[in-house]
Amino acid sequence: YDRRNPTGPLPTSLRPKLNEELKREGIDPRALDKVFYSFSGNQEELTSEQLENAFRGSDFLDYYSFIELIGKNEIVWPSY
Repeated sequence: YDRRNPTGPLPTSLRPKLNEELKREGIDPRALDKVFYSFSGNQEELTSEQLENAFRGSDFLDYYSFIELIGKNEIVWPSY
């Protein structure tokens, strides 16, 4: 899905693409679920409309917007 090309095909669910991108970063699968459900509004599917709503019309989320979306109490920092 290319947000810059609104005439292109729209997926019914962005979950596979989101998983692929986040796994590439080495993120824990539980975190993948948390991010997905935060973006999708706790739905099983993530549509382009839900993603647009999560990003509030922006092309990216900064750190603070991401924390607000996920919920600061949901963040667990690793202890080494």
